[in-house]
Amino acid sequence: MKQITISEVSFKPGTNDKGPWLNAYITDTEGTKWSVFDDQVPTADVEALAPGDVIDATPKMKDGLPIMHGGRIKMGTFTVITKTAPTQSFNAPPASSAPGMTPEMWDEKDRLKCVSIERQSSAATLLSYDASLRATDHASAFSELHDAVEKAIAWMSSRYDDVNHPAMTPLEMVQATSPTDTRSQAEQDFDALESAGSPKNIGELLTWRDKEGVSRTAFMEITGIKDSELSLMTPADLATAQKKVRDYLAGTPA
Repeated sequence: MKQITISEVSFKPGTNDKGPWLNAYITDTEGTKWSVFDDQVPTADVEALAPGDVIDATPKMKDGLPIMHGGRIKMGTFTVITKTAPTQSFNAPPASSAPGMTPEMWDEKDRLKCVSIERQSSAATLLSYDASLRATDHASAFSELHDAVEKAIAWMSSRYDDVNHPAMTPLEMVQATSPTDTRSQAEQDFDALESAGSPKNIGELLTWRDKEGVSRTAFMEITGIKDSELSLMTPADLATAQKKVRDYLAGTPA
């Protein structure tokens, strides 16, 4: 245990499958950097930390040495010795910093924050998935897994098309997705020749494919489309892919 005086403190909130979490990054007056997670101490105690507070800090230990992460000592628990600043809930509306903010305004602010975090996570997942496809030639061995991931990609992509409906389910988000029409006149003419059932986005194409009983591997062989190319398909590409599958099922050469 070591008694320290907080010089600087910042917070990083987030969520996982267990719910919201909060991490505090602390620099003491000696320049030592610490981090404390609200897994062993109440969240309210972590979010109440402020510059000037004097605390007894107990670092997490391994093999007799403090555990370090990112150049910071990981703090297990702490006890406040002297409180020099008024406490304020990390998630509570500040009384003076935002005059005129109503509870509804704060709800909207929190909603937009959640959407922003979700979009960032979706983008990171998409990039990781695309990189994994380019790094291996064995992706075809995981057909069932990739079928599920394709649907997840369609949903995650939809988060960038409509951020005003965070309460929608993944299926509703895919169905509600209507990409901005940037097709050339030739593409629009081509699409006009297709039936009314032509897919408007990746999610609709994959749903139609599954209803027809076509596996992911068969779909790739029939259309010549790779997993990494799905997100780049235009409306005309979607209609062409569907037509190839229909011709194949009907026994007509594509």
